[in-house]
Amino acid sequence: MKIIIAGAGAVGTHLAKLLSDEKQDIILMDENEEKLSKLDSNFDLMTVNASPTSISGLKNAGVAGADLFIGVMPEESRNMTACMLATNMGAKKTVARIDNYEYLLPKHKEFFSQLGVHSLIYPEMLAAKDIVDAIKMSWIRQWWEFCGGALVLIGTKMRETAEILKMHGEMPVATVAESLQASVIEELPSRVFSCCEAVAVVQADMEKVAKLAREIRDEAAEADDFLVQGTFEGYLAGFAKDLWFLRAMRSDAHAGEACDAKAEEKTAGAKRCCRKKA
Repeated sequence: MKIIIAGAGAVGTHLAKLLSDEKQDIILMDENEEKLSKLDSNFDLMTVNASPTSISGLKNAGVAGADLFIGVMPEESRNMTACMLATNMGAKKTVARIDNYEYLLPKHKEFFSQLGVHSLIYPEMLAAKDIVDAIKMSWIRQWWEFCGGALVLIGTKMRETAEILKMHGEMPVATVAESLQASVIEELPSRVFSCCEAVAVVQADMEKVAKLAREIRDEAAEADDFLVQGTFEGYLAGFAKDLWFLRAMRSDAHAGEACDAKAEEKTAGAKRCCRKKA
């Protein structure tokens, strides 16, 4: 699919990068040669140093064979003009970035389509809608709409004990025995632990949990799930602090036990001396 993007600003650059990753035939137009040179060598796309509102510039970009022309320059009027020219020169479909909400009203759609602007996007409006949706449905982590909202796919996170799992034929972990079986921490036999032993057990268990968290973090990073990755980065930072504290406690406990042993040895020696004198 041949796609021409007019405007190498923040929106146009980001859009070009995304579409180039999808193996589309991307052409990025802009008057600023410096902006284009940074992209041309780093991404799989072609750049054209020309004005998107110039007829000769559009011809050089091959607009006659374009499947899609997208105008995302900062100026609304230039985007509209570029789309009108692109349609008249052979582009199959055009999209213009606007900053006037009135243009999105249904009664104006046919008018702009006749002019050669087939679709309009208002980034600020889209961002506001996403924020409102996020507030209304804070329990949803991901949301995809297909066919104009006829099909909606959502992604959410559930605890292992969530009751909704029972509705799908799965029984959540509910008993202590099941929790222990699923846990990475082993149950220890009942006995008296010294201070050093108790701290060592807690440290070993926390290291196991930290290892599991690290594995989840790495899997999330490979899947580009930045939300989960960031969450577990926070967990790992907390584990690192706690483990440092536990190691310090063990060191102090070892030192304390050594002092206690020496004190007991001195006391025992003094008692032996007293018995001899008696």
